[in-house]
Amino acid sequence: MYAPAPFYSDCPELAAKLVDDIVMGTLVAADPLQSASPLPFKVRSREGQLVLESHLDIRNPLCEILQQQNRGKIIFWGPDAYLSPALYSRQPRVPTWLFVSAHLAGTVNFVSAEETISIVSALSNNKEASRNAWKSENAQEYINKIATGIKGFT
Repeated sequence: MYAPAPFYSDCPELAAKLVDDIVMGTLVAADPLQSASPLPFKVRSREGQLVLESHLDIRNPLCEILQQQNRGKIIFWGPDAYLSPALYSRQPRVPTWLFVSAHLAGTVNFVSAEETISIVSALSNNKEASRNAWKSENAQEYINKIATGIKGFT
């Protein structure tokens, strides 16, 4: 992604904050068709590196593609806004678009069924924390049942 120097950052802490705030990212595989799916992600830091966790339905064609070739990029889109030239005090100016996004690339590693359940629970509990309404522990039997139809990955 192109970003002029004053607007570009390769700061892992900033990327982690953006992922944590945005949650939904588009995972794009490095296959010839650049297969993609929007998925929810949770970010963790392990040994100084960002590790993203998510899961996808085993019927999603991306699941098979990533099992065969495990490279990908995840794009997170944050807030965006049109900036009118009329807002500038000096003229002439042209319109532009302000936006926040994070592009993270890496290797996809599928995890065990137990780790998949942990990932699903962590994603859910993270979003429910502020609502205090629902906890994954209250639906553990159901989560265990549906976990056979999903694959967790980092």
